[in-house]
Amino acid sequence: MSASECTISIEDGVALVTLEAPQRRNVLSAALVKDLGSAYEQAESDSSVRCVVLTGAGKAFCAGADLSVLENAAGGDFEPVRSVYDGFLGVLDSPLLTIGAINGAAVGAGFNLALACDVRIASTTAWFGVSTPASG
Repeated sequence: MSASECTISIEDGVALVTLEAPQRRNVLSAALVKDLGSAYEQAESDSSVRCVVLTGAGKAFCAGADLSVLENAAGGDFEPVRSVYDGFLGVLDSPLLTIGAINGAAVGAGFNLALACDVRIASTTAWFGVSTPASG
């Protein structure tokens, strides 16, 4: 399967799933979350697949949720946020072992995506971050 936001290749029982939006640091947009779900469905339906390696194209693993998702949530529309959560919960709930190959920033919802993996292997360029609400 090849999609605009996520790719999957299967070889020797291993599915390599790559977030493919490096120009946006692989943010969890609606399109990327949908394609990630499709990639996992394909991997889970292939009886030869024993595990998934999840990584990001470019310099980031995943820089979090798309800003429009966060803006919508601030305005009271929580459905896009639920979609993002469904994306990383799909990884968490997969019956396949998932190895997160963290190759760069894993921030906010991207940090959650990394945590959804069963095992995380971080490169020397990986870093993890969460945002905290401003105190006021």
